[in-house]
Amino acid sequence: MSKKIVLITAKYSDNLGDGVIADNVRYILSSKIGGSFEVVDLDMSGRRGYSKIGGVSKIKNIALNMPYILRTILVILKWNFVDKRRIKSYLNSEKILDGEVKIVFGGGQVIHDNNLSFPLKLNFIISYAESRGVDVGFIGCGVGRKSSWYGEFLLKRALSRPCVTSVFLRDSSSVEQFNRRFSNSGVLLAQGTYDPAFYSAEAYSINEKSVAGRVGIGIACPNDLQASAGKDFRFDKDILKENFIRLAELLIEFGYDVLFYTNGSYDDEKYLSFVLEGTKYKRIVRPSSPYELVQTIAQFSCVVSHRLHSSIIARSLGLKSVGLTWDKKVESFYDDIAQKDFCVKGDIFSPDDVFNLIKRAINLPIIDITEYKRKIEAQLKSFVGGKQ
Repeated sequence: MSKKIVLITAKYSDNLGDGVIADNVRYILSSKIGGSFEVVDLDMSGRRGYSKIGGVSKIKNIALNMPYILRTILVILKWNFVDKRRIKSYLNSEKILDGEVKIVFGGGQVIHDNNLSFPLKLNFIISYAESRGVDVGFIGCGVGRKSSWYGEFLLKRALSRPCVTSVFLRDSSSVEQFNRRFSNSGVLLAQGTYDPAFYSAEAYSINEKSVAGRVGIGIACPNDLQASAGKDFRFDKDILKENFIRLAELLIEFGYDVLFYTNGSYDDEKYLSFVLEGTKYKRIVRPSSPYELVQTIAQFSCVVSHRLHSSIIARSLGLKSVGLTWDKKVESFYDDIAQKDFCVKGDIFSPDDVFNLIKRAINLPIIDITEYKRKIEAQLKSFVGGKQ
């Protein structure tokens, strides 16, 4: 019987950066590591495809504007009556844990208490894996801040199970947080790696050349950012709009070509419409797949965005980027690639400061990501096996 790798990601999220991560891990498993195993995808929410209905964002926006306790209750209800049933049904009906199997949580900020959503999912999936004698590894994942005692309890219970045999996290902040919070609970010590999306250019065979002097301004919904931001951040939709428009003015006055875009989230798209209302600036049509998102970013010489994977995809393509922070993950990414000066606090940033950073970034040498990719590949191979 052939080996099987069950790859668990947020593959079908409308934030297509998550799909990029999933495709990259699958590419590394299938094309770089080798070996006689089948790769089977499992979306963490049990989704079977991308949503074609932007109305899903209405429910999300209602939830984001609820008080914390009501938002958490809504998550628990959705988990028990929708997501859990979908995941369990898929695991049972497809028999994907039959035979010689390993589970890989491939990238994304999954060790994170987002109103209990990920803690509930991790605890269920890892418990289910242990009952079937299946080893579990985390490759290129991120760690979010602690939000609730129960979320922390669920994470510790899940991560301390003996079936969790490898934890490789995508940035130094995640490694530090993980080991500080969980090492006294019988949890395996985490090691550092890099984000799987560094393989984007290779995984998608992107050959498009960027347009010199074209800058992409990536837009993210302030409600979404605020929901996961630290206490020091206050995202105001009107202030952000004013700053983005002023930044575009500065770039165009200097001679740059400017296009606005999103990573695909319907909430981000809605906010982008608000930002551009009454202006003459151009936007790129929403990408409908992870591949289209990478193609979108490939045309720029530099991007500026709150979305972490705009920056990582750009760097994979040999392009430049400026990050707008909203939690530790953006800051930690730039710190780990030795460019911490190229990210700024994302809620009340100065358009002039970001403009100057873009000018500096465009003139910098391309960073060499070869060693980052080798490390990801070697660590993934150490967990799943492969050709020697």
